[in-house]
Amino acid sequence: MSPIHRGSDGGRVAGRSAESSRLRLVLLATLFAFLMLLGRCAYICFVNGPTFAAMAVSQRSSSAALPPARGDITARSGELLAHGSGQLQPGPPFTHAAVFPTAIRGSDEAIQTIEAALGHVRNGYARVVRIPPELADEVVEAGRAVVGVVPFQLTPRTVVAAQHVVGYVSRGAEGATHSGEVGVDGLEATFDWALGSGDAGEVMLSVDGRGECMAGLGAWASHQSARGSVSTTIDLPLQQVAEAALKAAGKGTTAGAAGAVVVLDVATGQVLAMASTPTYDAQNLTGAMSSPGAPLLNRAVRPYYPGSVFKVVVAAAALEAGISAYTWEYIDEGFIDVGDNIVRCAAYERGGHGRVGMAEMLAHSCNTAAIVLAAQTGGGAVRAQAKAFGVGDPTLAGRLHLQGASSGRVAPLSDLSSEAGLANLALGQLHVEMTPVEAAAMMACIAGDGQMVIPSLVLEAEDASGRRMMYPRSLKGDRAISPGTAATLRRMLETAATEGTASAVLAGLSCAGKTGTAQTGRLDSAGSPVYNAWFAGYAPAQKPSIAVAVVLESGRSGADVAAPVFREIVQFWTRTEGAASS
Repeated sequence: MSPIHRGSDGGRVAGRSAESSRLRLVLLATLFAFLMLLGRCAYICFVNGPTFAAMAVSQRSSSAALPPARGDITARSGELLAHGSGQLQPGPPFTHAAVFPTAIRGSDEAIQTIEAALGHVRNGYARVVRIPPELADEVVEAGRAVVGVVPFQLTPRTVVAAQHVVGYVSRGAEGATHSGEVGVDGLEATFDWALGSGDAGEVMLSVDGRGECMAGLGAWASHQSARGSVSTTIDLPLQQVAEAALKAAGKGTTAGAAGAVVVLDVATGQVLAMASTPTYDAQNLTGAMSSPGAPLLNRAVRPYYPGSVFKVVVAAAALEAGISAYTWEYIDEGFIDVGDNIVRCAAYERGGHGRVGMAEMLAHSCNTAAIVLAAQTGGGAVRAQAKAFGVGDPTLAGRLHLQGASSGRVAPLSDLSSEAGLANLALGQLHVEMTPVEAAAMMACIAGDGQMVIPSLVLEAEDASGRRMMYPRSLKGDRAISPGTAATLRRMLETAATEGTASAVLAGLSCAGKTGTAQTGRLDSAGSPVYNAWFAGYAPAQKPSIAVAVVLESGRSGADVAAPVFREIVQFWTRTEGAASS
């Protein structure tokens, strides 16, 4: 028999096994390479994809930067006081144009029309320029025959109320490159870091490698979203009532509608309303600057002679010095000799007010009694009391966060050493000035048992990145008068409102306060004297919640023009607060 040979089959088996192993290695290597390629593709798509996409877009587009979107300013309940500006709209009205110099093509006549309005659009870099409003129609019409000039609308700053609180911004000149708005006055200036921090965005135009517009592909804009904001203490409905009442009062004044209103929360010092007239259009600052009456001036934070409102300070100083409101009295004959001068009282023609106590001095605004009471109290004590009430205190102005806010002043003691100097102080003339904010703060102090509160206007501010600044809801100052003095003053001020010089206007209204009519030494265009006509007080008379100061640059008295404004504000507050609490 032939031997059985098994080795040849085993070799074939071994060969097949080796070949199979090599095939598996090739397959594994191929799979690994595929997975690596897949991973790389995924990395490019999901990690670097946006960057590469942006690079691809940039290679076929030219961009013009938009100014940053400006943030909102809101009232205490979230209502808008000022709408954010800088939001791009397709228009009309067309306010701006994106200019792409290398892409500009069109008829020479149309291009010349555009250049007459916007400057040399075929030179320089891609940019956004402002369209002069009076030439907008011409630019848009010419733009239909020109490639590379893209008109659009950037929403303007729209102020709903409290224009002087909001302030205004500066802008580039007409036809110049628009680099954004910068706050110049009011909260716009103080909180420019928040309001001007919005996304900038850009307008883009599809172009080829030579920078020329690609047929069939137009312009588009990147999305603007993040913006900053400022939240204020303003009560919008009350603010609107104050503005309307102030404007209505100004219609009947000889000097025009110039004046201010400040309303404070007695408990917290928060500014619920701050109005100033005349007002202005922030979109026409050139016109406002040349307009009579200085409309850009925020009169709520400028000093005025307080007139007889200052008699409240005299009475407070006397009470703090230990003079009794129940036993002090003076016989008014209608005039008093003060050094080389004779000072007359309003009751001079009828022989004076007769026997006058401290309450009657306030209620009937008796000049002679106020001069005598100030002399008995002492100029130093009266001056110190004014300072304690915050007159001339920069803290009151500083906490408002308003650019340009001023403080009042009280003359140095050396100016009060003479009889005439102290008499002028007692009558709120020459040697003392108060801002409406300071007058309202004084009334809030009296209504709040003698504790000063520092007026505040801003609750919080936040920039586009989320950085936030929070401000105190209430800030207490020093005690200005004792609770007993405050209680006595409240009783006298209630009498002054119900039985005094403004009683005919305020009859039936639960309130307290004091009129004032201060000489200014100025004449209006008709040659009539201009007075600072005041009313400062609080409401309701029991458990007061708001303090109000009204001043009008007027040819009439505080009782005639300022007290009616006070009445409108208090009546509205009483209705709305009563409805809210019922």
